[in-house]
Amino acid sequence: METRQIISSTAETLLRSAGTDGFSFADLAQAADIRKASVHYHFPTKADLTASVLRDYTARFWDALDDVPAAAPPAQKLQALVALYRDAMEDGSKLCLCVALSVTPHSLDPSITDAVRDFHNRLADWITDALGATDTAPALALLANLQGAQLVGRSFAGTATFDTIAAQALAQALNHSPMDGDSHEPEF
Repeated sequence: METRQIISSTAETLLRSAGTDGFSFADLAQAADIRKASVHYHFPTKADLTASVLRDYTARFWDALDDVPAAAPPAQKLQALVALYRDAMEDGSKLCLCVALSVTPHSLDPSITDAVRDFHNRLADWITDALGATDTAPALALLANLQGAQLVGRSFAGTATFDTIAAQALAQALNHSPMDGDSHEPEF
């Protein structure tokens, strides 16, 4: 693995477990077992590093969702999404990168905040399409529940709490999807 890839991989782990404010380039260099100068050579600023890691992460995320057959039923599509969020937690100590970055937007370069917002907008559209809905409210509710489930699940140091919340959120989202041509308004 090349130095840049080692740095990116290690940075993603640190970003997902500690957030942008939770580590320095010195911490990253130590965790990657490389010199701090190498980090700065490949990524002059933390914004450059975070932007690169975010691009790679979101590309993998969308590739995984693209593997879900377009003709799959809503439940199968949304279960694939839930699985991505659960897998991102690993043992319960990490978050989806976009969740981790959303926690401290004031610490991010505006371009990173914009990229995270764009990711969330695209994901809300994907969920809306998966549900066959026209209203984004059920999609936004599912998205909020999955991201909140990660945060709450991490505070319990495991994935069981995430699983419980995600199952309920998935059932709610599917309950609000159009059935037999009828559109159901969300009950907030």
